[in-house]
Amino acid sequence: MLEQIRKQIENEAAVALYFKASRCSVCEILEPKIKDLLTTDFPKFSFHSFLQNKNTAALAAHFNVFHAPTLLLFLEGKEILRTGKNTSISQLGAQLARPYEICFG
Repeated sequence: MLEQIRKQIENEAAVALYFKASRCSVCEILEPKIKDLLTTDFPKFSFHSFLQNKNTAALAAHFNVFHAPTLLLFLEGKEILRTGKNTSISQLGAQLARPYEICFG
């Protein structure tokens, strides 16, 4: 799984990784809002969601994800934004607007 995600980050222009935990109400509330924002305003992002468990531990460790929820956004293979449970959707949109416009004009 790790190698597949690393290749997607290398080969795709825009990738979003969302790490969530079971029984996490914040994770459940944020995920559809983030998906909607990316789909509507930043459609070039591919969105990948991962439930943190023993099967995804290596992936989370590789990206230094230690709590849930954590959202990682990559443009052209570089991490441009990392945010957690105190994410404001409007603020996220504002933070993404400029780098996204630079990449995709």
